[in-house]
Amino acid sequence: MDESAEYAAGLREGLEVLRKKVSEGKLLIAEHVAEKMEASLLAVRTDPSGQVDLSTVDSSLRALALGLGHLHWRDQVKDGQSIRDVQEFYFEFIHRQFSDLYEFVVTRRPDLSMADAAKFFASNVERQKYACEILPEFLAAIREFWTKAAANAVTFHLQDFSGLKTVFGGDLFPVVEDALISTSAIYSDTIVVPDPFMQSEHVFRTVPDHLKAYYFFKAGLNLCAVARLALADVNPPILCVLPSAHFLDDTKREFSRYEMSKTGLAHAAYLFDRTFESQEELLDFASTLDDMPKLKRAIARPDGLVLNAEHRGSFEENVESYLRESHLPTSGMAPGVAIALNAVGRMGQAGDLLSKARELGGVPIIEAPTSWQYFKWRMEYGADWSVEGQRLADEHVMRGLVDSPDAPCLWIGKLPDDALIELRRTGAFAELRAKLAAGVREMVERSPDDYQSTSQRVYGNIDQLLSEHAVALKALREREWTFAGTDVLKAIVYGTVSVASAVGIPLVSLVNTFIEQTEGTPKLADLPQRFHDLKDEGARLKNSVVGLMFSANANPQRR
Repeated sequence: MDESAEYAAGLREGLEVLRKKVSEGKLLIAEHVAEKMEASLLAVRTDPSGQVDLSTVDSSLRALALGLGHLHWRDQVKDGQSIRDVQEFYFEFIHRQFSDLYEFVVTRRPDLSMADAAKFFASNVERQKYACEILPEFLAAIREFWTKAAANAVTFHLQDFSGLKTVFGGDLFPVVEDALISTSAIYSDTIVVPDPFMQSEHVFRTVPDHLKAYYFFKAGLNLCAVARLALADVNPPILCVLPSAHFLDDTKREFSRYEMSKTGLAHAAYLFDRTFESQEELLDFASTLDDMPKLKRAIARPDGLVLNAEHRGSFEENVESYLRESHLPTSGMAPGVAIALNAVGRMGQAGDLLSKARELGGVPIIEAPTSWQYFKWRMEYGADWSVEGQRLADEHVMRGLVDSPDAPCLWIGKLPDDALIELRRTGAFAELRAKLAAGVREMVERSPDDYQSTSQRVYGNIDQLLSEHAVALKALREREWTFAGTDVLKAIVYGTVSVASAVGIPLVSLVNTFIEQTEGTPKLADLPQRFHDLKDEGARLKNSVVGLMFSANANPQRR
């Protein structure tokens, strides 16, 4: 179907939707345009075949019909598949390929991270060969799955959900052993993570076989590690997988390339202190920087060259490390070209994250320090993304959670899946969100770019939460009553005593013990009610959002 035929078909479908809405009395027209719209409708005629004669449909009616047609199609896509439907099908496909490997890691090699386990599997020649053989067909199947309405269904559901969505970017996939997913899940309703296979397509095209196998196994193992969160029976979902639209849509891919080139040239202009009219002009200039001294002299602003934010070596060491470790075909390439491509690619990565966050109405979240630096530069070059009011404050809180110092905040680190799911089911997130975000909005309004200050504010709120919870527990425990060597209250708080008789001491012995207590202790007749009151108070503290986190931290488990 050519473009004109496709347009005509879409217009006819939209006109049919319009006709039904008019006949059902479901179309509300603003009073100031009602007369004109009525005239447009009355002017429509049909051809001899009974179809609408499109030449009799004016521009205003066409716009309305196409809009209604799009909304109708959108509703059909949403009705056809829920987010859970899509995720269940996707993870079933992933599990068929990787569940045995994942179970091996969890049960027999729990000392390995998913990245280390991927290296372990890729080092086996037979597994490496197998991965490379099935990779093209595997990637094609995933692309087909997302293209056939699955990506649209997830996107539309997320767009229509008004809660807080965090959109991960800056890397192929979150490091599942780190705390980012947990901390994001605490503050946001849904974490949107990329499909690591789609995200790695450019890598698969350029790296040797052993790295193809490594990235193949790493992507599959990481997905297995987050499957429980994605498939937990909660609404909205804690986590969902969704590839970036530019991987699936040609128009969005072209726009992504345009944005990448524009902002990449802006960063190159800052780096070299000269303007470039095109990417070709940039690469022509960069190709003359064919050794390290020339490159170093050409860089006017060294602070704009960040290849690895955590690397502390010399300029030469940083560049050589990048050339050695990057996935660019750097053999025979001038160092200047590699640096120019890095500037363009990094800006593209940041721009893609902004586009995805904007499309979903979410907040970008980045863990990798290098990606975060380029993301901030991308914002400076013009993000075309409105982050006013609460969303900007939400972004600062998310960054604050990622940046909080590790040692004093272990409780808010990588919580077990069961704890995150329980937190969601208890509805405790709203309580925590309000406390974590306290004061951040006002600070953002004064200095919207000061992430360091707001990170300290979030950290201070975390510290206060811990202190308040500890004081409450201490106050409750200080009222302890020890009967015949048994600390009843302490047992209640920890949930090891459920009824008075479970203390394990005969009632007659308790009578004698109570006689010796000072004034203010419970009388025997009051014991059952007081016992239940204290038990309830202890349960409330333990089941508060911070209490649940303490419980989770006391019983760590591998994801």
